[in-house]
Amino acid sequence: MKFNLIQNLDYERNSHFTKYIPENRLFSEKDEIEIFELIKKIDVNLNFFLNKANSRSAEDFRLSIVDEVNQFKNLLLLKNDSDIYLIASQLVDFAVDRSAAHIKLKVNSVKVDDLTDERLPKLKKDGFYEFNIPKSDEFDSICNELMFSHKKMYENEVDWRGANAFECVTKKDKYFLFFEKYILDNKIDELISQYHGAKCRIKYIASDYCHSRQQWFKNNHEGQGLIKTNYVHFDADPNISKMLIYLSDVTENDGPFQIVRGSNLQQISLFLKYIHFGLEVLNSEKFAKGGDFYGRGLHVERKDLLMKLPIILIGATHFGDDLIEGSMLYNYIVDNMVSFNRNKGACVLFDGFAGLHTGGNPKNGERLAVQVAFEYEVNNVKKRKSWFRK
Repeated sequence: MKFNLIQNLDYERNSHFTKYIPENRLFSEKDEIEIFELIKKIDVNLNFFLNKANSRSAEDFRLSIVDEVNQFKNLLLLKNDSDIYLIASQLVDFAVDRSAAHIKLKVNSVKVDDLTDERLPKLKKDGFYEFNIPKSDEFDSICNELMFSHKKMYENEVDWRGANAFECVTKKDKYFLFFEKYILDNKIDELISQYHGAKCRIKYIASDYCHSRQQWFKNNHEGQGLIKTNYVHFDADPNISKMLIYLSDVTENDGPFQIVRGSNLQQISLFLKYIHFGLEVLNSEKFAKGGDFYGRGLHVERKDLLMKLPIILIGATHFGDDLIEGSMLYNYIVDNMVSFNRNKGACVLFDGFAGLHTGGNPKNGERLAVQVAFEYEVNNVKKRKSWFRK
């Protein structure tokens, strides 16, 4: 009973969690198989409506899975555990909502022209593509200004990584204009549009400063130090891809961007992925340390409650911290990881929703970068905030 390798985190044999498995399991092997088959059926329907997206697809998807959702909830009811029923049924409802939203994005996306960029095959194969901003006095000046301002901004903030969007709502500032020009001149927006088969535009351009005083990515399980898969994750939004631009030289000690080559081609269960995301989002107050689930996988205080759930439902989009060194999934990630130890001006465009990646975890240095987000063009685009915290 397995999905894809990267969705089988094997919590039953994971020493961070095994001692919390109850002696009398709430769900039998037969129950687990039934849940597995229900999720597979839902996933087949989800992929069908994603591929045939039209104005009614999202609602048709919901109608098509009513029987499977009801069977799942009826199975939960039979266990007479109100906490587990509430948690697991919330996860399924969350995944249904996210799946329907995903279908709506496909319906509303604007199609691209049938032109083929010569860079496209490599982007599709690897899940990333590299660029480089040419050296210039203007670029050097921007790097120096932003490094100075960020050091000042975060000198008293130990544990937060800050991402600050450049102004573009009322008037584009000089930083936004510089990076926007580079993107448009090099047709990077067109390349990512062809990758998705939907016209994409810039959602935001933001500075991203990381430093070694940060603690959020360290010791996420008792007795565990830094491991090579720290903060390895999928992004949550299917319509967004990103590009990272280094504004400082980045070595192994500065928290380089890393991505698992070809992981974007892995065939995974989208519905299960949304269930795992829901476990992070909906139940942080039950599971996450201090009510904070940010970037910590399933770093939890209530592992006794977590491990009562059906094993297949236990997972996370940010699961890198949960892995055991030497496990099959750990080895797959480490063996295929590409680390971007590059000089300032290096850029990498990547599919963060489909591709496993990490970065910004400095050992004893710092990293200043610009993060560019591209999103599908859709009708009725909402007004966006010009500043955010990661």
